[in-house]
Amino acid sequence: RDSPSYYGTFDQSGNVWEWNDLDGIECSQRGARGGFWGSTTAATLSSASRCVYEAHTEEFQFIGIRLAGPVTLADGSSLAVAATPAPRSFPRSWGWR
Repeated sequence: RDSPSYYGTFDQSGNVWEWNDLDGIECSQRGARGGFWGSTTAATLSSASRCVYEAHTEEFQFIGIRLAGPVTLADGSSLAVAATPAPRSFPRSWGWR
């Protein structure tokens, strides 16, 4: 509960679900993950729990974005996390996965 994430950060969930790209494929649907202020269970706060929405047809007060970028370290090197899109593991329909 009070332990850091894989990246050493704490308390990264709870404000709004993060609006995100599902799998790198161009489409109108977007995923939401990470929990929001109304989440009541640990499962809905997990980034593994996802909900899918139509980006152009739905509006919610509990979905937002997280701004992030690479970090330049004191020695001049760069720190960034690169991601490779994972294969689709759930259908393009609304629902928890």
